[in-house]
Order: sequence, then C-alpha cells, then structure tokens
Amino acid sequence: MSMTLAAIPGCYALIGIAEIVSGLSYNEMSRRWDRLPRPQRIALNIFLLLLAIFTIIPFFVGVVLPLVRPYSSGG
Repeated sequence: MSMTLAAIPGCYALIGIAEIVSGLSYNEMSRRWDRLPRPQRIALNIFLLLLAIFTIIPFFVGVVLPLVRPYSSGG
C-alpha cells in the first residue's frame, strides 16, 4: 500500500511532463490515442515498451547499482 501511495505523485509528474512536451491536455492525448487504428496502437505500445526497457535498465545498471553497491577501488 505504501508503494502505491508513494507512486501517485510520480504519476502526476509524468502526466504533467507529457502535457508540457506534447502541448495537449491528458484528455486530448487519450482521445487521440483511442482514435488510432488498432495495429498502429499495438506497434506504438511495443515501441514504447522497448524504449522504456532500454532506458530503465541502463539507468539502473549505470546509476542505481553503483550507488547501492559501490565498486571496490581495486586491491
């Protein structure tokens, strides 16, 4: 439950960033997404999933892991 409560501000922040970047309200983005043909929506979903995977994993490996378990300086 606490994870859900902690994620709510992040969700609002991501929605706000998407609105600023696109220049559209969340409702308008939703309407436009729903109007896309199904094959195009599926292709975009796969693209966004792959984009998320290939940005989150390098961030986790390059930034988060070194902070959690710093590498030894040799020796």
